[in-house]
Amino acid sequence: MLAFATTRLQGPVTSDPPHTDDAIDDLYRGPREGFIESRNALSRQLQDQGLGEQAAAVRALAKPSVSAWTVNQLWWKHREAYDALHAAGADLAELQRQAVSVAGQPANDARRAAILALRKTAEQILIASGHATSTTMLRRVTQSLEASAAGGSFGPNATLGRLHADLAPPGFGQVQQFAAPA
Repeated sequence: MLAFATTRLQGPVTSDPPHTDDAIDDLYRGPREGFIESRNALSRQLQDQGLGEQAAAVRALAKPSVSAWTVNQLWWKHREAYDALHAAGADLAELQRQAVSVAGQPANDARRAAILALRKTAEQILIASGHATSTTMLRRVTQSLEASAAGGSFGPNATLGRLHADLAPPGFGQVQQFAAPA
């Protein structure tokens, strides 16, 4: 099961509601507590416009878990830090492709610093929104951040910022790309 919404809707959408992809982004960017109500209202608007297929796709969008919602907030509202994490992840992946040890590499330090900064910001987001900042919750957020940077749980067409579940770290299928040819 995918941990993010991949829905990218096609076709005409008038200015009432705003462009549907933007409206879907707003669902995941907005307060978690209002997700279902906002999703259903958007679906009704699309249905009223005769866009039944798009309405059904919106109605099928899952409400994010608290940890996934927090990662979405980091993506939407703290993009510079999130981009720094992804840049460090890409640098580490390139080192691994070259069979270079990542220990002591600046990219490894940059990844670690980005994770720590995003974790602190996540804790602030959780507190401000009235959610628990337990060790388990912060570990789930951190795991998704690390998986995101390493390319876990999603492919190149994933829509970050639309998570509804935690991301899983990359598995052996993704690690296999670094194996030496036979």
